Amino acid sequence: IHYSISLNCGETGETYLVGQDRMMHSDSRFSKESTILKTKVDTESAAKALNGEAGVGETLDYRGEPVLSAYEPLEFMGRKLAVIAEIDAAEVFEPVTKLAISIVVATLIVVAAIAGVGFLIGRGISRPISGMNEAMAEIAEGALETEVPHLDRKDEIGDMAAALQVFKDNLIRNRALEAE
Repeated sequence: IHYSISLNCGETGETYLVGQDRMMHSDSRFSKESTILKTKVDTESAAKALNGEAGVGETLDYRGEPVLSAYEPLEFMGRKLAVIAEIDAAEVFEPVTKLAISIVVATLIVVAAIAGVGFLIGRGISRPISGMNEAMAEIAEGALETEVPHLDRKDEIGDMAAALQVFKDNLIRNRALEAE
């Protein structure tokens, strides 16, 4: 007695029967010719199912491909058979792999965006400070006509600019008093 099993199991999945003789007792969906009693299935899943065990595991199938295999023993009309359903591991894990790649790409984009924002914020702070340093150096050298930059800002840099303006105004007053 031979059996026909046909289930849609994705691109690479198939379900088949194996007899005690370790031969396939149903046709493989991957073969154009009959595999019944022609294809040897000497796999770990077949051995376990024929020994009365049921389970699921990652193993190699009869074609030597890494698969996710579900197996269970079956007794039909006094015959011990193994029912095995398998799908290639690559197909099973493809969504996980795609998700991992998407997460890595998204993470890289977020890191690049954060780095870009950090760079812009850093430049927004360092440029005005550099301008303040130049103005301080010129004023310290006596160039009192130097304009103090960033007096219009309402942050710490604006506070520094206001303090430098007071210093400059005091120097101008002191020079005027010395000249009198």
